[in-house]
Amino acid sequence: GITKKYKQPIAYTFIKGSTNKFQLCALIKKVVTSIQKTGLKIIATICDQGASNEGAIKLLNEETKAYCLKNNKKYSEDYYEIECDGNKRLKIIHLFDPPHLLKGIRNNLLQKDLIFMTNNEKKSSSMATPG
Repeated sequence: GITKKYKQPIAYTFIKGSTNKFQLCALIKKVVTSIQKTGLKIIATICDQGASNEGAIKLLNEETKAYCLKNNKKYSEDYYEIECDGNKRLKIIHLFDPPHLLKGIRNNLLQKDLIFMTNNEKKSSSMATPG
């Protein structure tokens, strides 16, 4: 939870293979609308950087952008929207799991040089292991 140290699994699916971005996008919409009906307020979703996860969030952002353009509303990349209860649209912030983000940064630094500018001079630093 946001204010308490409590988490509740809300959905399980059994599949052969992996869930594709379209299936996951539909599942997110279904779960969010179902939870909204209970009176709970969803303000964010969180996941790792798996391809299906990133793809589903990108689809939700694209759908939100299309809706905003069609209805002459301001669009922001800070959140996506899901339609709940007819015309009501719920704004949801998406976050990528910080431990996975840090792991990704670490892995990139172990494989590639860090290139940066300091005092208008291009420099690099290597943490990559030879091999």
